Amino acid sequence: MKRAAAFLSMLVLMVFVHAWADTRPAPTPRAILAANPQSAARLSSPKSIGNPQLKWQRLDTVNFAIFFPEDEGPGAVIFADRAEKIRQHVVGELGHDFKIKIKVYLAPDRDAYRELTGGNRKSEWSIGSALAGEDTIVMFSPRGSYREKVHADAAQVFAHELAHVTLFNVLRRQDVPNWLQEGIAQMVARDWSRVDTARLTVAVLADRLIPLSELTGRWPANESEAHLAYAESLSLVLYLRDNLYLTPLLAAIRDGQDTLGALQKTTGLDLSELEKRWHEYLRRKHTWVLLFDEGCLWGFMALLLVLGYFVVRWQRRKQYARLDDPVRRRRKGRHYDDIDDLIDDSKWGDGWY
Repeated sequence: MKRAAAFLSMLVLMVFVHAWADTRPAPTPRAILAANPQSAARLSSPKSIGNPQLKWQRLDTVNFAIFFPEDEGPGAVIFADRAEKIRQHVVGELGHDFKIKIKVYLAPDRDAYRELTGGNRKSEWSIGSALAGEDTIVMFSPRGSYREKVHADAAQVFAHELAHVTLFNVLRRQDVPNWLQEGIAQMVARDWSRVDTARLTVAVLADRLIPLSELTGRWPANESEAHLAYAESLSLVLYLRDNLYLTPLLAAIRDGQDTLGALQKTTGLDLSELEKRWHEYLRRKHTWVLLFDEGCLWGFMALLLVLGYFVVRWQRRKQYARLDDPVRRRRKGRHYDDIDDLIDDSKWGDGWY
């Protein structure tokens, strides 16, 4: 019974989360900010990356130098055109421009992507990377996206990564906390879905938010925790923006102040006090009501599932009451000779008891 309760509870939670999934295929994990100095040496010689038989070509636009596999020229041309349009959007969102040509590598498979990004744990599940300080972005090529079954919006991922590179060139600092970088990149890329709303709401209700101190100088390598970290980061950046703190905060950092000093100057709060107020805001906004408002039908189905569990449990207890204790003990020991007519175990499976 304990296993059954745990399984049903998990199933209910999954129903809640999937209730807010987009109609398109679920996106793979979002892009990461990979700062690995060893990657720079590899990137200087793209012909040596991945499969030695793989030949690389270069395509230059006004603002990008795009490296791509020899047999993916048409896709690279389309990508180059869209990259320039996305750049206009990102620069407009951040309000600052810069004149550095950005290198973009289109990896044809996971092995090449892994090598380009330095082979860290995140390279096993991410689909795009901005190499901090190298003005470089790594993504899957159109054919590579097909091979790796990448369903995420390539334009959105590229906007996310380009926001990282742009932000670095605007602020010219490497000590900007990860939660601020990632939150701004998602805001620029419009990277939010109903799944993120559900994920953040569940974390708030369960009191399982990741502390900002753990999202300052590092980032979760675990895929599930990284998803939550992204959701928290965007939520906090939007909180700062809506309270008119974000623009002066970035201006103070650009003028040379460290992030903590800039926070104190623009908000009058230190990081712990800001986090406390943000959590209070989240608790007011992310309630059970929010889950049902955005998915009444799925919420109702979840309630039916919970109700069905308790009905089955009540009926089983009622049936047990008609049995003597020895028979009940035999059931706990997995002996069904006397009660096969009571419950058909083929319908439930061994994991339910």
